[in-house]
Amino acid sequence: MSRMLDDVQLLDNIPLDLDVDKILERLNSPNEQRRLKRMKVQIEEKRYKEIAQKLIDIVLPLARPKALYRVARVTLSSEDTVEVDGVKFTDRLLKGVLIFNKVEEVFPTVSTCGQEINAIQASDNDATEQHCLNMIKRMVYGSANNYLHDHLCEQYALGEIKRLNPPGELVHWPVVQFLDHFSLFGDVDKLIGVKVTEPYLIAPVKNPLPYMLWPLFSGTRIAFPADSNFRRCVLCPEPCIGRNIPYDAALVKKYLEMAL
Repeated sequence: MSRMLDDVQLLDNIPLDLDVDKILERLNSPNEQRRLKRMKVQIEEKRYKEIAQKLIDIVLPLARPKALYRVARVTLSSEDTVEVDGVKFTDRLLKGVLIFNKVEEVFPTVSTCGQEINAIQASDNDATEQHCLNMIKRMVYGSANNYLHDHLCEQYALGEIKRLNPPGELVHWPVVQFLDHFSLFGDVDKLIGVKVTEPYLIAPVKNPLPYMLWPLFSGTRIAFPADSNFRRCVLCPEPCIGRNIPYDAALVKKYLEMAL
């Protein structure tokens, strides 16, 4: 039997609106074109369209995107610690963002494309099919996030919610805190099939890679109501094809100072 903590809500009847035109529109978006350029992958659109239709026919009957969320109380603790329903998260920047936005309650979430389609594999050595399949999985994951966002706004009569992505995205938020985030829900693997992997090593140099989520097209977030123009991209200095606003070092400094 799955273990679910009190007040955890499961969304597992998430509608999908997926067709070839939407996939081609996504393919031709600036972000996706930058992704292809970085990957050095050449795409022939006519063949991509044929592959997309084939994969849609496989994916749609199987896809079961899911999301978990709960309402949690925020307690500001030491200089760099925030407690969410008693679970400690360590990052001064996270604390500063919550103080600035006068946040007293947050919505920790976990969402996923689902194990059902994560198991689908592309043909060997077919870069075009692999790219198309990954895009479809990202879009299904995006559907879970969008449905969750709309549900929170409607269910709790919120004008707008903002979100922070997982541990590891912010400057001092250790990626190991995926495990702490999951503890807010109980057995997430049994509930929606998402788990935290152990760090693993790449031979021969034996570089440790961080904790990750599996399926790959899954994610954790902390959402919160806010009337400000906050955008999470301002917090991250890393180059990113999905960036929609520049990094703002001055604003980051302001958030860090507010946490003291």
